[in-house]
Amino acid sequence: MKATERAKLHLLVLPRWFGLPASLSSIALGAALVGVWSLDTLLVFLGAAFLMAYSHQANTWLDWSWTKLDRGPEGSRSIEKIYTSGQSVVGKYGMSPTEVALGAFAWLGLSAVFILLSSLSIGNWIWFPWALSLPLTFWYSKAKTWWHPEIPLCLGFATFSTWMGMAVAGKPDFMLGFLASLPLFIIWAIAEQVDQGVDYMPNWPKGGRSLGMLLRHHHLEFYNLMVPMIILLYAVQIALIAFGVLNPATGVTVVAVVPIAVSTFIIDTELNKGIIYGLVGITMFQTLLVVGQAI
Repeated sequence: MKATERAKLHLLVLPRWFGLPASLSSIALGAALVGVWSLDTLLVFLGAAFLMAYSHQANTWLDWSWTKLDRGPEGSRSIEKIYTSGQSVVGKYGMSPTEVALGAFAWLGLSAVFILLSSLSIGNWIWFPWALSLPLTFWYSKAKTWWHPEIPLCLGFATFSTWMGMAVAGKPDFMLGFLASLPLFIIWAIAEQVDQGVDYMPNWPKGGRSLGMLLRHHHLEFYNLMVPMIILLYAVQIALIAFGVLNPATGVTVVAVVPIAVSTFIIDTELNKGIIYGLVGITMFQTLLVVGQAI
C-alpha cells in the first residue's frame, strides 16, 4: 500500500468524521446549559473530536480482532455505507489490525493533549467524562452481539459529551446533563438501529444481535421501528421543556421533522436516499436544539 493511500485511510476514512456533528453538538449543548463559551470550550471541542476519531478507529480494530464481525471476504463483513467505509480497512485494503490499533491510540493521545490544556484553566472535572468515554468503544463492539449497541454509542455521542461541554464551568450537574442529552441520545439510537439493520445479512450468522438486526430477522421494515422512536423523541423533548430542563426555544427542532419524515417513508425502498435525508434531519435537529438552548 502506498504511503499516500495509508495516510488517507488513517486521516480520513478510519476516524469516520461524518459523526463529528453529533459529538460537537453535544459538547455545544453542555456549554449552552452552563452559558460558557470560551477558548476552553474550543479546546474541549478539539479534544472531543479526536476522542471520537479514537473510538471509531478502535472499533475497526476490535470488530476485526475481537468480535470478528468484520472478518472475511466482501459480503461476509459489515457493509460499506454511503457515510463510511472505515470498517472495511483491514479486510479490503490489507492494513494490519496492529497498525489500526496504534493509529487509534495516537488519536487518543492527541485528544488527551487538548483536554489537558483545557484542564489547566477549567479544572480537572473535564477528565471524568473524558475517561468514562474511553472504554465505550470496547463495550460498543461487544454490545453488537448483546442486543444493546445503542447504549454505549449514545452515552458517548450524547450524555458524556454533554457533560464534557458542561465541565467548562467546573463540576457538571450530571443529572441535568443526562436529562438534557436524552433527545440526542434517542435520535442517535434511531440512526444506530438503522445502521445495524443494514448489517443484518453479514453479521447475524456471526452472532451479531441488535434491535435493528432483529427487525430485519423478522422481515419488518425500518419504518416500523422509526415511527415510534420519533414519536418518543419529541414526547421526551416536550416533557423536558415542560419541566424546565430545556429552553422552550428548543421547540424549533420541530422543523427537522420534515427531512426525518421523508427518511422514514422512503428508507425501506430507497436506502441511500433515505439515509441522506436522515442524516440531514439529525444534523438539523442537533443544531436547532443547541441554538434553541443557547438563546
